[in-house]
Amino acid sequence: FGSQTRPVDNKIRKLEKYRYSLCFENTYTPGYVTEKIIDSFIGKSRPIYWGGAPKDIFNVDEHFFCDPYKTIDESIKEFLDWKELNTSNTIPPLLVKGGYAKTDRSVIINLTRLFLDLF
Repeated sequence: FGSQTRPVDNKIRKLEKYRYSLCFENTYTPGYVTEKIIDSFIGKSRPIYWGGAPKDIFNVDEHFFCDPYKTIDESIKEFLDWKELNTSNTIPPLLVKGGYAKTDRSVIINLTRLFLDLF
């Protein structure tokens, strides 16, 4: 979704219609996270994520994180295998326990701004 390609009135409502959503960052840089994974979570859509979200903050074990060193074919196969094992209709927590406290002040400020923009 994006204003330049396929504009939508409300991204969160659109994501609520889907069980999964692709959340690919513009670059794979350790620690670099944008609104994509957070929007997916708020929209109750499980993220299929490619990016540098810190593993000590984000719950990578219960969401599908693409390995940047694998081919797209390998990633698709891994996702399909993962999907078979993760059949629950509930969305697991986005952050690991205590993950929010591990973020530095600038990340907390940016997350707060993202949430405020949504509501």
